[in-house]
Amino acid sequence: MTLLPQPKSITSAAGVCRIDAQTADDIMKRRFGDLSNGGQLQFRQDASVPEQGSRICIRPGKLEIAASSPPGAWWGIITLRQLLLQHPEGSLPGMDIIDEPRFPVRGFHLDISRNRVPSMDTLQELVDLLSLLKYNHLQLYTEHTFAYREHRRVWEHASPLTAEEIRFLDGCCRRRGIELTANQNCFGHFERWLQFPQYRHLAETPEGFTDPWGFRRPVGSSLSPAAPEAPGFIRSLLEELLPNFTGRQVNIGGDEPWELGQGKSRDLCRRYGTGRVYLDFITKLCGIVRELGGEPLIYGDIITAYPELAGELPDDVTVIDWGYEADHPFAEETALFLQHRQPMYVCCGTSVWNSLAGRWTNALKNVKRAAAEAARADAGGLLVSEWGDNGHLQQHSCMVPPLLCGAAAAWNPDSLEDLDLASCIEWLLPMGMNSREFFLLTALADAYLLEPRRLHNATVLGALMIDQTVPFYRKQLTSCRGSDVTELHHRVAEIRREIELLPESLCRDEILLTARMMEFSCSFGRYHYGMEGRGIPPADPRRWQQITEEFSRLWHLRSRPGGWGETREYLERTARLLSENHRSSI
Repeated sequence: MTLLPQPKSITSAAGVCRIDAQTADDIMKRRFGDLSNGGQLQFRQDASVPEQGSRICIRPGKLEIAASSPPGAWWGIITLRQLLLQHPEGSLPGMDIIDEPRFPVRGFHLDISRNRVPSMDTLQELVDLLSLLKYNHLQLYTEHTFAYREHRRVWEHASPLTAEEIRFLDGCCRRRGIELTANQNCFGHFERWLQFPQYRHLAETPEGFTDPWGFRRPVGSSLSPAAPEAPGFIRSLLEELLPNFTGRQVNIGGDEPWELGQGKSRDLCRRYGTGRVYLDFITKLCGIVRELGGEPLIYGDIITAYPELAGELPDDVTVIDWGYEADHPFAEETALFLQHRQPMYVCCGTSVWNSLAGRWTNALKNVKRAAAEAARADAGGLLVSEWGDNGHLQQHSCMVPPLLCGAAAAWNPDSLEDLDLASCIEWLLPMGMNSREFFLLTALADAYLLEPRRLHNATVLGALMIDQTVPFYRKQLTSCRGSDVTELHHRVAEIRREIELLPESLCRDEILLTARMMEFSCSFGRYHYGMEGRGIPPADPRRWQQITEEFSRLWHLRSRPGGWGETREYLERTARLLSENHRSSI
C-alpha cells in the first residue's frame, strides 16, 4: 500500500473494514464540500485538527474522518480514494491516519501560451489527477490564449480558451477542491500583442530590442511604464478576464521585462533607477487588481535583482519566487522576502521544456531544494511549473514524474528521501501511464547526464532541435563540436528498443516519439556540429518527416490545433536544412 503524498503518520490496527459497494462508489464520486454522512462513511467535527488536516479511523464496521474544516475532510476523502484504488475489492486493513499538509497552497503552473493549448478533455484529466495528488491550486499561464472579445487578431490562430470554457473549468476545479487562479502576464512577455501595429504604442521598444544575451529581437516584448495608456489597457483586459474565476487570486506576471529602460522609459530609468520604475509600474497594476476585487500575485525575479526595494512592495502582494536549476539560490531569495514579511510562494519546475524528455535528476534536486527552503521560510505555498518554451516540443506525458514529485514535496517534504514514485503508478494511472512506461521515461529523462555539456534550462539534444530558431542555444552548442555522443546515442537507442516492446497506448507512443527525436538529435548533432559518434545513422530528412508526422498525430490527440502551425515551423526549419544538404550531396 502506497499513498501519494505520504501522510504524516499511519498506525496499523487490528481487523479489516469491508466497504460496501455503495459506500465505495460514494467515496469515488463525492465532490468537494459534501460532508453528509453516507453509508459507512461518517464525518466528525474536531476543532483540534489543523486546517486542511484530517484524522482517519478505519476499523471493522467503522470508517470515520475527523476534520476541522471542509478542505480537511475533502483531503481525507482523497486518502480513502487512494486506498480504494489499491483495494478495489473494498477490504481496507485497520489503521489510523494522521495527516496535514506542510504548505497551505500546493499548486501546478501550466504554460498554455507557447503554442500548446490543451483540449478541454486533457485539462479535465489534469484536474482529476491534481485533485488525487492533493494539489489545490492551478494556474494556466496566459499571454495571448484567452479569447478577449475586442482582440481577436491577437488570438485568432491560437485556439484560445473562451470565457465559457474558463467558467466550466473553474467549476470542475471547485468540485475537486482546487482553486483555478487567473493568470495574465501584464508587463513582459507581451510580444504576441506588440507584433501588431494597433498595440505598438504600448511597447517599450516598438521597433525591437537587444535582449540580455546580446541577440536582436525584431518585436518588443514589454509594455512601457512610460506609455500613459498601458494601465487602462491592462484594466480593460482584467475586467473581462476576472469575472470568469471564482477564486480571488490573480497572477499578473511581471517577470523578465528584458528591454525596460531601452526605449520609452529610458529617461525615467535614468532619473529614478530601473528598479524603481519597475516597482512603481507593477504596484500600479497590483492596484488595478485590488480595485477589481482580486488579490495580486507577481513573479519575484525583478525584485530579487533590486533587493533594496523589496520592503516597498504592497503588503497584500504574494511573490512567486521561481527558479528551475538544481542549485537555484532559493535560500537567499526567500530570506529577502521573509525579512520584509512579504507573502510568498516558492516555485520549482518540471525541468522538461527545451529538453525533449526532461532532466529528471535536476528536477528532483530542484523540487527538494525548493521545498526545503520554502519550509524554512514558512512560505505560503509550493508551486510546480511546466513551461513550453520554443514550441513546446516535449510530449504531454513527460511532465508526469516531476508532477508526482512536486505533490509529495508540497504536502510532506520530509517524505522525499524515501520517495518511491514507481510503486504508486499502477493504481494512480496518471494519464494512462503504467510503471514500466514510468521507468523508461525517467531513464530517458536522465540521458542528459551523458551529454557533453550542461545547458541552462535545456539539454543538448533539446537545444539541437530548436537550433535553427534560438541563437542563444546555437552559440552554446558550438562548444560541443567534436564531442563524442556515442554513449548517449546508444543509451537512448537501448531505451527506445525497450519502449517498442510495450503494448500500444497514448503514453507509450508519446514516450517512443520522444526517444526517436532524441536519437535523431544525436544524428543532427553529428551532421550540424561535427559531433563524434560510432554507429549513429545519418540525419536523413525522410526519417525526420516521419517524426514530424507522428508529432502532429499526437499533438492533436491532447491539444488544440491552433498552435500546431508554429511548432511545425520549428520542426520544418530542421527539415529544410537537412533537405538542402541531402540535395547537395547527391
